[in-house]
Amino acid sequence: MARLGTRLPQSSRGRGFAQGRRNGRGRNAPFLFTRLQTDRPFVALKLATSIDGRIADAGGRSQWISGPEARDHVHWLRAGFDAIAVGGTTALTDNPQLTARGGITPRKPPVRIVFDRRAMLNSGVSLVQTAREVPTWVVASPEAPAANVTVLEGNGVRVFRPETLAQSFAQLRLAGIQSLLCEGGGALGTKLLAEGLVDRLYWVQAPVWLGEGGVPAFPGVRAFPLAEAPRWVAVERRPLGADTLLVLDRRLCLPES
Repeated sequence: MARLGTRLPQSSRGRGFAQGRRNGRGRNAPFLFTRLQTDRPFVALKLATSIDGRIADAGGRSQWISGPEARDHVHWLRAGFDAIAVGGTTALTDNPQLTARGGITPRKPPVRIVFDRRAMLNSGVSLVQTAREVPTWVVASPEAPAANVTVLEGNGVRVFRPETLAQSFAQLRLAGIQSLLCEGGGALGTKLLAEGLVDRLYWVQAPVWLGEGGVPAFPGVRAFPLAEAPRWVAVERRPLGADTLLVLDRRLCLPES
């Protein structure tokens, strides 16, 4: 709890924030709104896509859609969050480290969280191998095989077994997570969006086309009539090398509201 006043998400700490959010209260309003009005962490979703909204090519390859400047920015973002999260398939396929590296060192390393209903991570995955060095948590379901959970806990991984996704975020908040950066994959991101659990979207758009066979960023998003479609608030746009960063908030949160 003591870190709330200092560890705000990075784009809330004054790096080129646009659209009228020039003072600190305005920049931090979405984070503070979530903290005061909900029982879950502030949740941001980060995506790197092609121009046509694909997160991987037809063969499932995603490294690298974005360029080095955008990837450096991701490390800068990570350092400003209490936790970094991915889905279980992404953790198994990409074998990420989920750490903040490069020119910025966080005061406290972000907790690494994997949403993995079956607790399928194993000791061959980097996240499990380094769980005693960097805090690593798995959000599984109550039906996850006990043997899988035992393996994870035996390697130093903390396992949560909530009934629902919303309940998992409430448990994470109680465990001290005030802000969380989700980095995919597409299925997890879509589910978070569908359940109204995303407060901010960091969208890196690369100038490349992957075509119809590519993996969509938002698979299965339900259709809306245009007049009823949710409209997010653009709060930042800027180039990152050859790529473009678009930051969107789900709602307009002004200091007065």
